[in-house]
Amino acid sequence: MSINSDSHPHAPAMERLRFMITGNNVFISYSHADVDWLNRLRVHLKPLERDGVISLWDDTRLQAGSQWEQEIAEALAQADVAILMISADFLASDFITRNELPPLLVAAEQRGTRVLPVIISPCRFEQTPALARFQSVNPPSEPLVKLRRAKREAVYVKLSRIIEQLPQSRRAEPAELLSTNPVASGTHDIAVLFSRYRDPKAELPTADGEREAIAEFFLNRGETDDFVRIHSRLRSDQSKLQFVNRLLTQKDFQLAMTIACNIQDAGHLQEITRQVIHAEATGLPEFHMLVTELLQRNQAEFRKVLTDLVDAGKGDSALFSELAGTMTNMAEARKVAESLVQRRRELSQGLPLLVGLIGSQNRAELRKLAVTFVHNGLQRGALFYDALTILAAENQREAEKVLQVLIVVDRERYEEILASGIITQDEILKRLRSLE
Repeated sequence: MSINSDSHPHAPAMERLRFMITGNNVFISYSHADVDWLNRLRVHLKPLERDGVISLWDDTRLQAGSQWEQEIAEALAQADVAILMISADFLASDFITRNELPPLLVAAEQRGTRVLPVIISPCRFEQTPALARFQSVNPPSEPLVKLRRAKREAVYVKLSRIIEQLPQSRRAEPAELLSTNPVASGTHDIAVLFSRYRDPKAELPTADGEREAIAEFFLNRGETDDFVRIHSRLRSDQSKLQFVNRLLTQKDFQLAMTIACNIQDAGHLQEITRQVIHAEATGLPEFHMLVTELLQRNQAEFRKVLTDLVDAGKGDSALFSELAGTMTNMAEARKVAESLVQRRRELSQGLPLLVGLIGSQNRAELRKLAVTFVHNGLQRGALFYDALTILAAENQREAEKVLQVLIVVDRERYEEILASGIITQDEILKRLRSLE
């Protein structure tokens, strides 16, 4: 935030709120066996580095003859973000586990350093408690080596987006923290200056940077209502997001989720809910408020929240069922149901609810879900039969499409379905018999 002390009426007080905004220091920890993955990651992070959003460090920066242990230690100490490129080679590295991980884990606990694991290949990540507590950028079940190029690139893009959205380092400039007025060198004049903004009718400064300073003032003083009100008047999502991330780091989930509803971008909201789920703070009423807001904005992003709940072992929860039952986009509802099936959560109480919901509103989507049951070996279960019965009662042509798949996968079950008599139209029965 730049203020002209000659022209700004509040310059003496505002000077003490000036900060030097610097790019986040990003440390990449990797095994040399995975250097090709590192090189591709650097390509994706290069635009952020060029724009000053980050300062990137990995051991390729070391020069011959340098005091490399000291340089690595200094880079670790300055890291705001740590990217861990997880593989079996990474976990097997004595140097990484003894020299890099310990200071990073301490920094994450004490300084809020953001740790971002990227799963390169199948390994014991989930069986390593010190690392598994951090949300990985890609699921452990989908390591980069198993993905096609487009999906691998999408993981890197997601990672760069997460880093870009993090609040940048704010390091106070000592010379600028002193007022140009020697008499007003304390904080009293700032309190006087900002007291006017307790009045909701007071006109706020135009620049977001100055509004951020006012919001931060009220936040630091614990004046929550005024902070929330000023935060809602910030113009850019990036300005709003930095306060949310700060509160999440401080584990003030209630306030973080309250102000998160001011953010417009649904992708940001989904990432915030993921962090809350990972922190096991879904029991707070603010979580329900946040996901309801997301449901109204973008059901594709809302669906990801439900999938995250499933991955967190909450697919059987009343919360999951309640949220799933509010969906109105049946294509997205079907994708949620498929995530339960594919994760072998077919006994989840949420799945029967989704079958009934989809069946009551969209037969084509129910047919797609029934086919998913078949492809995942669930054609002998009650839910598959329920879905097929709903289809047959409303649209036997859709049921026929499912049976055309079933006859290839499980002939015996196909015969049982036909014998049950749920298919009654002679024309469809004739076409099905012709397949035999």
